Amino acid sequence: MLRAGSKISAFGYIVKMVRNRRTLMEFPPLTDRVPMRFRFQRSKKSSLSNKKEKRQHPATTSSVAQARQTLHLVIENSSYRSQDLRDLIGRGTYPMGGGSAAKEHPVEYFSASLLAAVVNYPLWRASALGQSGFRVVLQSANYPPILANVASSVPPSLAPYFYAFSPPYKGLFATVMGMSWARAAIFYGSDTGKQYLLSAGFSQSVSTIVPPLVISTAVQCFNMPLVRATILLQNPESDVPNIRESLRQIYKSHGISGLWHGTSAGILKTVPKYCTAIFVKDYIERVLPPVDPNSDHKHRDALIHSAIKSSAAGVAGAALTNPLDVIRNEMFKTNLGLVDAIRSLHNELGWNFLVRGMSKNLIAVSIPVASTIFFTDAFIQYTNSRKGY
Repeated sequence: MLRAGSKISAFGYIVKMVRNRRTLMEFPPLTDRVPMRFRFQRSKKSSLSNKKEKRQHPATTSSVAQARQTLHLVIENSSYRSQDLRDLIGRGTYPMGGGSAAKEHPVEYFSASLLAAVVNYPLWRASALGQSGFRVVLQSANYPPILANVASSVPPSLAPYFYAFSPPYKGLFATVMGMSWARAAIFYGSDTGKQYLLSAGFSQSVSTIVPPLVISTAVQCFNMPLVRATILLQNPESDVPNIRESLRQIYKSHGISGLWHGTSAGILKTVPKYCTAIFVKDYIERVLPPVDPNSDHKHRDALIHSAIKSSAAGVAGAALTNPLDVIRNEMFKTNLGLVDAIRSLHNELGWNFLVRGMSKNLIAVSIPVASTIFFTDAFIQYTNSRKGY
């Protein structure tokens, strides 16, 4: 138990716990007897002084919320004002749902990504149509009788949305599964990587940016053939029936390298999008006031916090990367290189190509990212509540 005058500093004690891969749930409780003017000394000597003293900390039965509240109380009333320490023991080292390590919740991350992909599949189709410049002409003969009369009366401006939400859903399974594992890998890997880097002594900024930068690049390279095949499959004028035939057609026309055509634009679009979204998510999470663990509405308040940060993260990521989405889809459609695709778009639309499909993209990109973050928070919160956290 920590006492006034103890040779081990509070900072050294907490760092030791984190480096031993112990979550906050395992921290010994800080009692009310801790003085309000307890000094946090961040010297290397004091942080390592406990190595020569083997102390047995009593097991704690207090909840994670109570432990975190006590730690925050000590910090706020101490002379130590390091943002690094606040982030280390605060929300910065925990997954989207908080309360336990991100590595303990891989199922929740994938389930949230899968649910978000299923819900937002029609929005993704609408975005792909708009950014690729595919021409959508609704023909009543292509729809079942119940939709034929509606299709004939839809105005041209709403035709892409009607087409996106109507069957047949080409490449549905492959698209949903590709999106699900990709987003789950990026968010789960980013949160887990952030915890590891923070425990290794890296700064908050480095720990936040590096994991999504590396993971989203790897995911984009691996997923590229599937991404190109699914986008080309959405062309209403295409007679390709499924993903397998789409991949085969790309291979026959452009060889094996054609499957990865547009990777440069894809990386330029995907990596900034997720780095921005995760940075904004973590920043909003840090600046929002903490949820009162003793409140009767703490679960509702936690979900409100999640909705705020997820919405901000989704919009920021979508708005920043729309031009790169347009360039990538133009490369898919025309098989032009990066520079030639930009030149072609500029010749056709001027600089207006930067905002082509922006409205659809804000919906199709921001909503899936935001919903993935929110669903992950909700699933982790539900799991933790069942475990009594």
